[in-house]
Amino acid sequence: MKKLLIAVSLFVIINGAKAQKTADVGIWGGTGTSFGDMTQSNLGRSLKFNYGAFVRYNFNPRVAARLQVINGSIQGEGMFDSQDWSFGPKNVTSLSLMAEINFFKYFLGKKETPFSTYLLGGIGMGMYPYDYNYPKLTSNTNYYDIRTFLSSSDYSYVSLNPTVNYLADPAVVAAEGLDESYSENVIAMHIPFGFGVKFNLGEKVGVGLEFIINRYFDDRIDDLDDPRKFYTPLVDANGTPVPGYSMTTFNDKWHNNDYTAYLGLHLTYKINLSKKACPVYEYE
Repeated sequence: MKKLLIAVSLFVIINGAKAQKTADVGIWGGTGTSFGDMTQSNLGRSLKFNYGAFVRYNFNPRVAARLQVINGSIQGEGMFDSQDWSFGPKNVTSLSLMAEINFFKYFLGKKETPFSTYLLGGIGMGMYPYDYNYPKLTSNTNYYDIRTFLSSSDYSYVSLNPTVNYLADPAVVAAEGLDESYSENVIAMHIPFGFGVKFNLGEKVGVGLEFIINRYFDDRIDDLDDPRKFYTPLVDANGTPVPGYSMTTFNDKWHNNDYTAYLGLHLTYKINLSKKACPVYEYE
């Protein structure tokens, strides 16, 4: 499935460029990492190589649309509260459709527009594996309980004593079936945004440096799926215990999810231009 997504993305990029008279194609290379539930991260050991390609259609010297695919490894190494935590490296593929807004007039190959800074923003989707590793998670049984904060009006004096999490309760594990490890592929939406700078190297070639963040609507990139959730025994209207547990979560589609971040260089090539430039690009 992942290889098919990459192949389809590259096919759309290449053929989309051929269909446009004012389009640029580019290759992208750089490094990527993620930010999620880990409270401390070793950034130097969490960076991995990523690569990609894109097609850019220029509406005018200020505004362009970009379809981009980035693929590569994402990993993390650090701590979740008082416990060591690491994940990956895992392959993450992202496909993004973004608006590219130039601060200065820019058109690849025009000497009148040698460079510009720009902003990126749009919508996309990503694909990556999620590993629920029960033995690994149970070795990390202590964390700072967020319920301590929720029950206090004066956060500065709350005692941060590690609290045993829900996986250390055999009754919860048995009732909810949490003791079986599994892996699955995740497809999730994300919002990409970023900024960069680009330069002309010649009449048909340009280069750029950019930083992009993908804000996901999912919490499983770091293999920590809402780790602060907890379970409460169910009771009936009279307060009598009944079988089962109620789960309280601390994330949803809009809050407390994961991010991936990319820093990279791109090399851009102008193709299939009309012999006569469109009037909107004339600067003479």
